[in-house]
Amino acid sequence: MLDSPDAVRFIVVAVSIFGPRRIAQELMSIDSGTEQFLQSFNEIMIPWCLKEFRPSTAARLDLLLALLDDECSEEQWNTIISYLVNGEKVGVFSGTMDRDHMPVLAILMEKVRERTRKSVHQPDSSENNFQHELLDLAALSVVRAFPPLGDSDARFLCAVLGGGSGDDKISFISRKTMILIFEEVLRRLMTFIMDSTFAWVQDVCSLLFSGGSYSDWKLDSCDNVLERAYFALDILNGSFFCLNTIDAESDLVQGMFAAIFIIDWEFSWANSEDKLEEEQIEKIEARLPFCEAVHCFHLKISDQFSKGFGVNSRKRLGITLVQSIKCIMFMDNRFESDDFISSCCQWALDIFEFSCRDQVEEQLLLEQFLSKNDSFPLWVMPDRKGARLKTENVSHHAPKNTKFIALVDKLISTIGFDRVVAGVISEASSASIKDPLTDLAINQSDYARPWLAAEILCTWKWFNGNVLHFFLPSFLGYVKKGDYGFADSILNILLDGALVHGAGSGLNLLWQASLNELEAVEEPFLRALLSLLYAFFQDSVWGTEKAISLFKLLLDKLYIADAANLNCLRILPSIMNALVEPLSTEFEDSTDDQSAPYSQSELHTVTVDWLKRAVSFPPLSSWQTGEDMEEWLQLVISCFPVKVKGRMQGIKPERRVSPMERAVLYELFQKQRQSASAVVNKLPLVQKLLSELMVISVA
Repeated sequence: MLDSPDAVRFIVVAVSIFGPRRIAQELMSIDSGTEQFLQSFNEIMIPWCLKEFRPSTAARLDLLLALLDDECSEEQWNTIISYLVNGEKVGVFSGTMDRDHMPVLAILMEKVRERTRKSVHQPDSSENNFQHELLDLAALSVVRAFPPLGDSDARFLCAVLGGGSGDDKISFISRKTMILIFEEVLRRLMTFIMDSTFAWVQDVCSLLFSGGSYSDWKLDSCDNVLERAYFALDILNGSFFCLNTIDAESDLVQGMFAAIFIIDWEFSWANSEDKLEEEQIEKIEARLPFCEAVHCFHLKISDQFSKGFGVNSRKRLGITLVQSIKCIMFMDNRFESDDFISSCCQWALDIFEFSCRDQVEEQLLLEQFLSKNDSFPLWVMPDRKGARLKTENVSHHAPKNTKFIALVDKLISTIGFDRVVAGVISEASSASIKDPLTDLAINQSDYARPWLAAEILCTWKWFNGNVLHFFLPSFLGYVKKGDYGFADSILNILLDGALVHGAGSGLNLLWQASLNELEAVEEPFLRALLSLLYAFFQDSVWGTEKAISLFKLLLDKLYIADAANLNCLRILPSIMNALVEPLSTEFEDSTDDQSAPYSQSELHTVTVDWLKRAVSFPPLSSWQTGEDMEEWLQLVISCFPVKVKGRMQGIKPERRVSPMERAVLYELFQKQRQSASAVVNKLPLVQKLLSELMVISVA
């Protein structure tokens, strides 16, 4: 009769009413003394309740727990655990836990947990301490056991760990054992990752754990990687909030979350990649169900993570994950498809959403994402003042950072130039921060990244993208909203860089160059500077006032004492090619008088001075390579752009030319033409300069 679950449940109700000893007296015909009660409990009730798994097992375990008496519950619990866990075997070798007892032990610990959760909210309850050394040994034995693994194994571990919900904070094992269990979980997840078909998955795992506490782990591949991985996920799924308890073990907690993200990334990439070999497809199909299970787990924990874990945990995890994305970008060229870079962009956005509460935290995480390494940035370094030029020699043709720049460009196109480059924090996001110290930090901090804009402009081209068609439109669109100071910061960086390198452009200075012609400029800073000038002046973002201020700045830099600054002299002709048109507007609209405008224009005054300097040089026919006469003549030519109609018919100047300019230009032309007739210098550059001088003189 007592084998019936209903009969056992009836006795449980009776125990709750009359107490353990009274019912034990009636059932087993014993006295009320403690010694006889314990003897009958140990010799009769424990074997009967804990025998092999049966339909009535759950009810019997309820009865066993109901018979725990406040005066001797510790001794009773010790006997129960000692009956189920053989202490002489379980602590010697891994996996020596008696498998027959595992289903019963798992259900028992689940019932203990439920009993504990109910009583913990009752202030008058004196709940028993269910921790036991043998439970620790049993848990370690189970988690280290070799497959096959049963459902009861994971259920037991989750029951002793706790953490199945945010309010389930009681664990029946020590913190040390808990850490060892989760280390084994991490080991199994890492083993699964390192067994991936995709080399980038293996690489990012190696990089992620290379500098941590677990870098010396040996991950041996085996035939049951999948079964072990499922077991690890079952434990995480059932005890997620335990990670809060061991939050101080930052490497361990971050490692497990990072492993979840990497497996989820593999899942999304495996579903999108269609260029796979037959062997890869077979292995991926075997791994995909587990990857999908991890993906579902990832979705489930996203909200729970932000609510249940502290700010520091989220920040550390975010940094770990964005650095792993960055590592992928700087690996070898095996992963250079546009689809892969797009996937990395989406993964980065997922990280921002997962670990950032607001835009302030997003900006701090972006700072980590854009932090320097050996390959990035190549041209401009961020510093406290905004930017600092890099002095190392860098190849102009094959920079290593183009794949990462492609990723940054995709982020810009997805979430906006304002957030990624300008570092803008919306007022709504700022208002959501209640901490006055945080408010102060927001007001005093500037997340603007003019150095990043300069770096992208200098990079010029990247995988499936370039400055002209991708970055500049976003940049222009942002500045048009009113942040002209940000554009000025970038202009100053690029001008400083161009002055440091002091290289010519190679552009045809006879007419105003177009943006598409800038491809011919090899020096990155000058090319970037010219792209900025042409785009901003042609799109009327900047006008005459800006052109005048930049012109005056360049005049100040043209001379060092009485000597010409050769670096400035070399870049000035191509810059003037961009500035002449907006500078000419100054006097063309001012008056209809034929003499007054020229006297008011600094462009005309300075151009006359440059012409007189060119006239003072010896004839080109006697010029030798190495003299600065070339730069001065190019500067003069750049000040007189022409426009041509038809086949060299109707050559006209692009701007008004003052009488004084005409006179000195004619004098220069006459001098060079007469000398060229007398002696022919066969240097190609000389012939080119003479031809260009003739064209502007005729115009």
